[in-house]
Amino acid sequence: PNVDLPAQAPQLVALDEAATRLPETVAAPPLPVRPATLEQVQLAQRRGRELTRFLASATQRAPPIWRNAAAQDAATSLQQRLQDEPAQFAEPAWRIAGERARMTTALQQGDKGGPPATLQVELAWHDGMWLIDRIAMEELP
Repeated sequence: PNVDLPAQAPQLVALDEAATRLPETVAAPPLPVRPATLEQVQLAQRRGRELTRFLASATQRAPPIWRNAAAQDAATSLQQRLQDEPAQFAEPAWRIAGERARMTTALQQGDKGGPPATLQVELAWHDGMWLIDRIAMEELP
């Protein structure tokens, strides 16, 4: 059966502004980053030397030091690019903490003083070894 309900105007209720604000969220404190051990630092530096040897070589095959195919592809592409203009790598700067590391090094391309560039490499600690996670070269003006 159909029941007719009396039409009622909606009731407006004034809300206190403070009651309608969402509580401020408090950011969780960052997780403590475990400092790298001396062994991890040495292994990261070794991995960096392996990478720069590979990049500077026109004939060396890619070593098994990659966390993903994108990093290996980027390094192989860079190695091929550097074949025409061999590179000299400066002493790298390192940031190592927990399970992440970053290597930054300047490089000079070619014997004729090609454009200077910076190589940025990110590594990830995985199963007791450092693996190259990302690699990028930025030419400097």
